[in-house]
Amino acid sequence: MDQEITFEMNLDGKQVTCTVLFTFSSDETGANYMLYTPDDPTSSEVRLMAARFDPENINELHPLKDDKDRAIVQSFIEYVTAHG
Repeated sequence: MDQEITFEMNLDGKQVTCTVLFTFSSDETGANYMLYTPDDPTSSEVRLMAARFDPENINELHPLKDDKDRAIVQSFIEYVTAHG
């Protein structure tokens, strides 16, 4: 990615900046997914988060629906890790 895409959200009662790592879609569910991480300069750990989103309204993230969503996201992470 040439330019980082960031957004603000309330997380654990604090307003934080998040960085989008990947977006992808699934033919199986017809859904679009986003992997992102909250920027926390005080932590050495990376917190990876996933959500569904609508490309027509990227200001609104939706939680993963079920185990199928989680399996699709996990499969994508494993693919990126193996080919990164």
